[in-house]
Amino acid sequence: MSVRLVPALLTISLMNLGLYTHAQVFCEPPAIDVELGDAELRTDQNFTCSYNSRICPIVYSDSNNDGVRDPGELVFRDVAVELTNEAETNIIYTENTDNGENACFAPLTDGTTYRVRILNGSGTNWPSPQITTPGYDPSFPNIQEYDVTTTTGTQLAEFGFSPGGITLNVPTDVTLLGVTTDDEDQDTSTIISPIEVEDTRSGVTDWSVTGVVENFVSTDSLTTIPIANAFDSNPGTITIISGSADGISGGSGYTVSGTTDPFTVIQGQNNNGLGEFNIEHGITLTVPSYTPAKDYDSTLTYTLIN
Repeated sequence: MSVRLVPALLTISLMNLGLYTHAQVFCEPPAIDVELGDAELRTDQNFTCSYNSRICPIVYSDSNNDGVRDPGELVFRDVAVELTNEAETNIIYTENTDNGENACFAPLTDGTTYRVRILNGSGTNWPSPQITTPGYDPSFPNIQEYDVTTTTGTQLAEFGFSPGGITLNVPTDVTLLGVTTDDEDQDTSTIISPIEVEDTRSGVTDWSVTGVVENFVSTDSLTTIPIANAFDSNPGTITIISGSADGISGGSGYTVSGTTDPFTVIQGQNNNGLGEFNIEHGITLTVPSYTPAKDYDSTLTYTLIN
């Protein structure tokens, strides 16, 4: 007789970090005051009002990731931004953003091309996956370019920033190989692939994926194959799609002691989990001797902890 072992749908639990933003304040541009010192106002008098061009950097939370600062999207403060010449060989100004439009680069020279470069608190460029607005070059989303003339006035250098997120994707159906039951225990196994984690967050990027499995129950609900000391987790090959391999590791081979005993599949440690990673997850079930020949189902639940 043979038995076909078919786990039920895999379920996924996600535990996401909260996202924090600052309140937004809109500021009006500076007013231009014109005073007339003459007692006589002549109709042929010409008045020309002008003020120096300036570039004001804005870093905001692009909640819908569309690269456009929409009403209600909050502005970040204390983000370091540099103004350089076009060749980026000379840092002309460095400003920390406020929560409005008051931190500006000025005065500027008419007829000059400038580049605005956003930095993080450590003085290095923000990771490119988190910048949603386009840069002067697709390879450098953290750098924008502006031309200054006598008519440009105030230009806003807006950088949309997504705090990112972390996701877990797994196959929805898995089938173990059928076995023939007799007077000896039989092993059946398969590889679940891919187990995929993508982390685009800033800051701490440690995470782990664990799993638990339920007992296998026959489709007529009359027979159970217990998984205690009979179900093995064997994480296999890791594929680095993006990011660094440093700190990324698979879990050790593990035999569960029961339905509430978790096993580790893959983890990102030492703040090196930023990127996209796949792993093959091997599982093996030992079927007891003389187990009735039926179809059996179970649920394997993966949990992303971060």
